[in-house]
Amino acid sequence: MPSFGIIQLNEVAEYEYLTELAKQAHEFGFECYRFTPKNIDPISQIVTGYKFIHSEKEWVQVQFDIPTILYDRCFYSNDKEAKEYSPIIHWLKSRKDLIFLSHGFPNKWDVYQCLKLSPSLSPYLPETKKVLSFDDIRPYFLNNESFLMKPLFSSQGRGIYVIEPSKDSVSIKTVKQGNLIHKILSFHQAKKWIIQLIKKYSYLIQPYLSLNNHDSRPFDIRVFLQKDENGNWIERGKCVRIGPIGSFLSNISAGGEINSFEDGLSKIRQEYRRFIEQEINEIVRSIPTIVEEKYKQLFELGIDIGIDEKGAIWLLEVNSKPGRKSILKTAPDLKNTLFQAPFLYAKYLLNNKIVEKVRE
Repeated sequence: MPSFGIIQLNEVAEYEYLTELAKQAHEFGFECYRFTPKNIDPISQIVTGYKFIHSEKEWVQVQFDIPTILYDRCFYSNDKEAKEYSPIIHWLKSRKDLIFLSHGFPNKWDVYQCLKLSPSLSPYLPETKKVLSFDDIRPYFLNNESFLMKPLFSSQGRGIYVIEPSKDSVSIKTVKQGNLIHKILSFHQAKKWIIQLIKKYSYLIQPYLSLNNHDSRPFDIRVFLQKDENGNWIERGKCVRIGPIGSFLSNISAGGEINSFEDGLSKIRQEYRRFIEQEINEIVRSIPTIVEEKYKQLFELGIDIGIDEKGAIWLLEVNSKPGRKSILKTAPDLKNTLFQAPFLYAKYLLNNKIVEKVRE
């Protein structure tokens, strides 16, 4: 029976999702394991991790060989984690005896540069720069322009700041554990704080876009794509995420709520709503081909799209390791489809590998 391994940085991360996933493995002929990169013995290449026992419906700690099929669910929260663990993942991906569902993306800056090269997508991208020093940020302060600072490595809106300079002070907002944190600093205090922040973490900056709905609540559109059992991209669903009043994030982890795509855009006049749908469909249709040309094989994508108060459409982010909570909130009937998809695609990859060996 082929082995299916889930790689994670934290043994308790996504526990509920990974357990539901593992329950499906036996039906598709896989033994399911999960482990962290640091628990691979570099000499013996034996892994200490967890095996899902189908009859007991629970995880048991065991030692095992590196699984044949690997599903990367590692989320780097900062530069240190990326430097520590990404070389191990890169080594695993370089091995010809192992099959990854997805090769994933290295970081947000790399993805932005890839998308920016596409004539069809670049008009939808907010101008983005990598912060190397305070000089990269200084123009925003000189012009009293609001901007957003986004970590190179992050998920669920963690570590994002909205900074609003004015003549006399600087407003800084972030969200921690679903709560909006807001402080007012002088220019010199803000400069000192930013310099300390970018020394510790790698950041991107973008102009702050006011992505609010008719109720002055931040919102965006999440589109979720997966490959099916034949290796074809399928749109599993899309929804609208709406954040609390006064916040700037719409993520569930930041206190956001989820609406169906239709309900979320219901207050927009019909003719413009049709235009938005057409534009979103064009954006979504273009992305898989463009990113796979650079990043090789991918399995799933979460695409976040915003609409500003002037009606302009923005491509905010493309994520190769999306969550499922947003889509399942509006379409719970998709649960089995989403949890079975990794194994169906794994069988497709496994069969293709066998065919390739026969041809050799």
